[in-house]
Amino acid sequence: MITLKDSIKIKASPQNVYDKVLAYLHDRESYISWHPGHIELRWIKGDPCKEGSIVCAEEYIGNDLQKLKFKIVKVVPGRQIIYRPLFPQSMFAPGNTWLFQPKGENGCIFTAIGRLRGGPLMKKLAVSRLKTLALHMEEEGKNLKKVLETDRQKA
Repeated sequence: MITLKDSIKIKASPQNVYDKVLAYLHDRESYISWHPGHIELRWIKGDPCKEGSIVCAEEYIGNDLQKLKFKIVKVVPGRQIIYRPLFPQSMFAPGNTWLFQPKGENGCIFTAIGRLRGGPLMKKLAVSRLKTLALHMEEEGKNLKKVLETDRQKA
């Protein structure tokens, strides 16, 4: 199993970070505002970010357009969202997690975790692809931090 993980400290409460992620996942316009590689988002079953809901997303990871379907499998409000790709992507990626952990007074560590099937050989063969995916995850975290900390300074 290959695990990609990116964490960033944000000067906002875990609940505020969680709420912002939910806002980004509410509709297409919000989703594309999160990252320049985000193209499309459609909830095809259930309400946004509710357990059992299914979403279709399109985003560029580097130069490759990815068309993905995810099922929300667990939501702990203000703390965690676990989602997993549906077939055929589930053959390669069994699940992803976003964590919202308290850090100090009114701070949060936002962590994105992506899991991919594969061992050492896969890791060697897909170095460039894994770096590109890790960069995308890092950029999402930095964009989230920038928006939340800018909004906090304005308040």
